[in-house]
Amino acid sequence: MTMSTSTESQQTSNLATTDIDKITPLPGNRPITSSSFQVRETISVMGERPIASSNIKILDTITESGNRPITSSSLQFVEGQTVMGNRPIASNKIDDNELMGYID
Repeated sequence: MTMSTSTESQQTSNLATTDIDKITPLPGNRPITSSSFQVRETISVMGERPIASSNIKILDTITESGNRPITSSSLQFVEGQTVMGNRPIASNKIDDNELMGYID
């Protein structure tokens, strides 16, 4: 029994290596890794594209340059300044210093 288990694990190991060797890299040799990204469905627009599930609460939508969601946020906005579609501009002040700390 020990012998067949060893053989099975070697075969599995060889298959995994072979499968990984056959994966075509993404453009720019970007890595392919596992993640918690959950695909709800796909849409066929210039290729097959995933539609991800999310826990973002959408309050409304705006149809400027496509159908865009409107969500609530704790961001502070610059008073009186907006961009196309009357969208607010967020402040440059960072609420959480650790958020951008790795750049320093």
